[in-house]
Amino acid sequence: MTQHIFDTSYLIAMDSLQELEELENVVIPSTVLKELDKHKTRPDNVGASARAVSRFLFLYLTSSEKTNIRIVHRGNFDIADDEIVAILKDGHSSIVYTDDTLLAIRCSSVSENVGLC
Repeated sequence: MTQHIFDTSYLIAMDSLQELEELENVVIPSTVLKELDKHKTRPDNVGASARAVSRFLFLYLTSSEKTNIRIVHRGNFDIADDEIVAILKDGHSSIVYTDDTLLAIRCSSVSENVGLC
């Protein structure tokens, strides 16, 4: 089953978080949570989006019977990009959702089983 890996940049830019509920096998790297936490205090749109994503994940993961969204921890990484690359090295078929061009380049060089959104 293809895993759908979400980067911080994509989550913050999403118009609707409902897409996360509709996909199967959604992976949120633990470092993405750290980055969201760092952004949520900003007084701008990025901060508002980070707070909305954080609330959505909290409510979904603590009250839902669905199990299609998982928080994954692959080591002690400081930035989500490195953890996403580590997850890709597991060899599973993956789609990475990112607005980060350099992360997209890194992902495509790590695995042939990766699609980018």
